Amino acid sequence: MPDITFTTLRKKDGDFTAFRELYTKLLLNQQLDEFQLQKLLQIAIVFLNSKRELVRFFGYRIILQYALAKNDFTALNDISLNLGYIPISKILEKTSINSEFQGEFFKEFLSSYKNSFRTSAGTFLTEGQRALQRDLFDKKKDSNNVVIAPTSYGKSEAIVSTALEVPKSCIIVPTKALLAQTKKRFLNSGADLSAKTIIIHHEMYSPSQDNLIAILTQERLLSLLQENPKAYFDKVYVDEAHNLLEKDSRANLLASCLVLLKYRNKNTVFNFFTPFLNDARNLETKFLSLNAAELRKNEYIKSEKIFLIDFRRSDEALLHLYDQFMNEFIEIPEATYRSDVEFINRQAAHKNIIYFNTPKDVESYCSQLIKSRPLITSDFVSKAYESIKNYIHKDYFLLRCLSRGIVYHHGSMPDNVKLYIEQLYIEEPQIQFIVTTSTLLEGVNIPADQIFIMSTSKGIRDLSSSQFKNLIGRVCRYGDIFSGGNPENLQKLMPKIFLLGTEYSRSKYRGR
Repeated sequence: MPDITFTTLRKKDGDFTAFRELYTKLLLNQQLDEFQLQKLLQIAIVFLNSKRELVRFFGYRIILQYALAKNDFTALNDISLNLGYIPISKILEKTSINSEFQGEFFKEFLSSYKNSFRTSAGTFLTEGQRALQRDLFDKKKDSNNVVIAPTSYGKSEAIVSTALEVPKSCIIVPTKALLAQTKKRFLNSGADLSAKTIIIHHEMYSPSQDNLIAILTQERLLSLLQENPKAYFDKVYVDEAHNLLEKDSRANLLASCLVLLKYRNKNTVFNFFTPFLNDARNLETKFLSLNAAELRKNEYIKSEKIFLIDFRRSDEALLHLYDQFMNEFIEIPEATYRSDVEFINRQAAHKNIIYFNTPKDVESYCSQLIKSRPLITSDFVSKAYESIKNYIHKDYFLLRCLSRGIVYHHGSMPDNVKLYIEQLYIEEPQIQFIVTTSTLLEGVNIPADQIFIMSTSKGIRDLSSSQFKNLIGRVCRYGDIFSGGNPENLQKLMPKIFLLGTEYSRSKYRGR
């Protein structure tokens, strides 16, 4: 049998017409009989054995959708074990699928195998994550590496683990918001840090610090290097390394820091981490030859469901599901909405991100959204309300939003306030929405069950395809899905992404 291609699958009147109809019904949770479900699963197995990566991903998506829609996880468990998606299979131990093996050798054997993927923190790695950590710890520990892996793949944990192995390490993060968060990861890692000094500002540096972990933005790193001509590091980690490819002043500044670090210590080992990069050689700069090894991980664990609705064309907008594999829009029956505010309120999950391009749009939309939200009562929120009122002003607009379970976050706000808002959103269950620009979404880990994208722009340009993928990758991070081992969290393996056409949207999106 010739290998299947998407050209064949997408033909309107081709051999897969019946399959397309069944697959659409599965996506929409419409009625399918046992024979039809069996056929879908058989086709999914064929796809999973394809030579083409995207076709294999499609097969996994069908199995995942079937499991979540029909509450039947047997096939998903088998596929997860075969693909090395151990965290999924580990969660499924708490369901009824393993009952037939209760007390038998096979169950004990599988449990022992899965435990070989267990970390010191009690979490479980996928096969790809374990291979990555082994590379960074052992095989590639003395070489420059470019790690290309999905958002929320566990790159931060790999940085924490390996940075402790050398006397002086530096983690370069793209935003100030990530400084405290990265430091917190070290403090919560359970590692012995008694001999280490952790700094997050260049003014905290001292030449006498022999065991040092410096967590800095490129601006602070350059200041440290300029003020301390003999400062150097044994290992350097560059988070969100694709920013080096941007044609802006911060990219140039980051490149300058890397060149200077290599000049100071020719034995410095560089590790670059990015979710998207076609070729590791693209990170080479004019004055810095890295000869970096490419460590690419393409595990496809989450499969997003992308919905589109346009409120600019009529009084009642129709909701469509876009299937990224079949490249088609599917109308959701009887799903009409009169306004974007009504839509967001009806679709809202426990934790929601609402994305805009500019601070002005963020605050403008918050003024609309708060009119539709009830007042919340919480001692935690009341204390936060008083703190912000005393620190900023009693008429600060954020206070009106906070009392309605909404916070916002953008680059025009004071850094201390932004950090406080992040903590509020993370810790208070009644704060359901965070309305934000890209300032929050680059590397910062916050809980989010779904995202509403109100603008497809970042700055003066459209979001590139990699920026869009990075944006939606912030939803349902692996830690949110697998921590606690709750089988209900498996629904987050298919997070909902909503793209809304509103007055804040450009007339046409041209993703690069």
